[in-house]
Amino acid sequence: NCVGMVCPSYFPNDFSYKTLWLQDSPSEDLICVLYDVFDFIEDVREQAGGRVFVHCCQGVSRSASLIIAYVMWRERRSFDHVYDDVKQRRSVTCPNIGFVFQLTQWQKRVLDANRAAVSCNTVAIMYRMTPHSHFCPLQLVPKAVHGPPTSDLLDSRGVFVLQLPNRLYVWRGR
Repeated sequence: NCVGMVCPSYFPNDFSYKTLWLQDSPSEDLICVLYDVFDFIEDVREQAGGRVFVHCCQGVSRSASLIIAYVMWRERRSFDHVYDDVKQRRSVTCPNIGFVFQLTQWQKRVLDANRAAVSCNTVAIMYRMTPHSHFCPLQLVPKAVHGPPTSDLLDSRGVFVLQLPNRLYVWRGR
């Protein structure tokens, strides 16, 4: 359920839900929830006969973008190819421009994953852990901190993750 603020979990005893509070806005950060979504889908797929129903309000942008990202990741395919396949199956598919941009960035991470794993020249990336939505303040997601990672960016009220090519550091404020 990509739209927890609009669509509640009507059948909690019959289905397992993964609820997100995504806005269909070009400024919505889709990347920060992808691995949570992938973990949920993979867990369901491992169950005998497990199926996943991904939805939003119209099935055009938010849910379609999550499915495109998942197939790109699982099958190591480009955005264009996966988008074309999804569009053939659901003709109204039309991710908003912000999601398209994020999915093309995601493509670089997915298709360059093997090269990045062996590269020594990968730059450090810093993330701050923050609530994804005010609708669910306990769902923390990593949001990229823009600019070079320096100690000036650390806020003592938060938690930060520094990703290096061969290490991961977690910094927790007081």
